[in-house]
Amino acid sequence: MTVPDDSPPSLQCPQSFVIELVDQEDSYDIDFRKLRGQVNATDGDGSFPSDVAVTFIPERATIRTGAFENVTVVASDKAGNLARCFFQVAIRPTHCVDWELEAPANGDISCERGSSVSGGGLQCEATCRAGFRFTDGERSKSFSCSESSPWTPARVVPDCVSEDTTLSTYDVEATISYRASGAPVPDYCPDVYAQTVQRFQAAIGQTLSDKCTDGAGNVDIQVRGVF
Repeated sequence: MTVPDDSPPSLQCPQSFVIELVDQEDSYDIDFRKLRGQVNATDGDGSFPSDVAVTFIPERATIRTGAFENVTVVASDKAGNLARCFFQVAIRPTHCVDWELEAPANGDISCERGSSVSGGGLQCEATCRAGFRFTDGERSKSFSCSESSPWTPARVVPDCVSEDTTLSTYDVEATISYRASGAPVPDYCPDVYAQTVQRFQAAIGQTLSDKCTDGAGNVDIQVRGVF
């Protein structure tokens, strides 16, 4: 009697991680196949790891600094059964380096390193060129950090806008995709999800407003949900 093998391999991906760059680079090359030792893949009861082939999608990538790459790991056994898992690799500057802050559009930024007595942090000044200002009316903004403290008031410098610019509003349609891992999704599920989100509309709007304001260099941004 032959018992068919229809069980997928057991597969565990490494945790998502961040690579921090000390020297200024626009991008970083990485070969995900070198992470094979961090992938746990076994067949059936775990006694035949050599019978499992592991593939990374993509195998290599050039990740722009400040961006990330989603990686899919596929494990297949000799019977053709498949298993998948996912992780993410992000590239960013190491904390408190002068090239971490990007100059604002229509502006410039200059940074000075403090003395070792003061903790060796950075003091940066972002300024708008003639005819431009920040949205709050200021012509310059100060930013600082140290090895033991984050950027203050934020690690993102807002752009400079024309002095003739008035407050603007934008309509943004957000789309969120969820992995169902092959499970069927009932037809009523989207409506129930929308009703659930609506109950938390005010709280979600406030949270997004706070995050957008912080991410824009402490420029006041108000987010309101429309359902």
